[in-house]
Formats: sequence, C-alpha cells, structure tokens
Amino acid sequence: MKKPETTERLLYLIGFVRGALDHVEDACGPQPKFSETTFEERDGWWRKREAAFATARKRLEEEGAAFSYKAAHDHFIRLAGIRSSSTGGWAGAFNNWIRAAEKRVAEQAGKKHDLA
Repeated sequence: MKKPETTERLLYLIGFVRGALDHVEDACGPQPKFSETTFEERDGWWRKREAAFATARKRLEEEGAAFSYKAAHDHFIRLAGIRSSSTGGWAGAFNNWIRAAEKRVAEQAGKKHDLA
C-alpha cells in the first residue's frame, strides 16, 4: 500500500491546482455572452479555453496527475491518491479535486472538515 501524501505536499498541490485554474481564467477571460457574440467568437473562446486546460493538465502531469475523459461529459483527475470527476468539464474536476484534497488535509490534521 502506498504511503499517503503529506499534508505539506497536499497543500502545495492545492495551490498548484488553483494556480492552474487561475492560468486558464487569465488566458481566456470570462465566457462570452451568447447574445453579444458571434458563433466564431464563442467557438474561438472555447478553443482557447481547451488549449489552456491542455497546458494546465500537462503541468499537473509533471506533478504526478493522471487525467481521463469519457463520453463528452465525464472529466477525471487523479493526483496524490485523490480521484475526482465532473460532468461540468475540467474546471469542475479541478475544483472537486481541490475540495477533496482540502478535506484530506483537514482529516490529517484531525479536524472535522467544514462543508459550508
């Protein structure tokens, strides 16, 4: 059985995943409003977003993450023994992983995780 990640490593990875999400948001900006943009503008934004997430996934793979994707709606991330998924895309999977890692850190600290 593999030894669990240390609290310090989990805290580092939480910051790293948050930074990856920030990189995507900085690279793409907010999602264009449907009523105010053309199809080409919206499509360009989605393509830019997917490219930014590809870069983020590559950086996370260097930290030991594994990713999978199924059926156009299930996005999975496994990092530091924590597996999370989302039907809402990579941002949802990253955020779900952060939440699960924060819960693990709280458990390691012997505290009950506040779900509020």
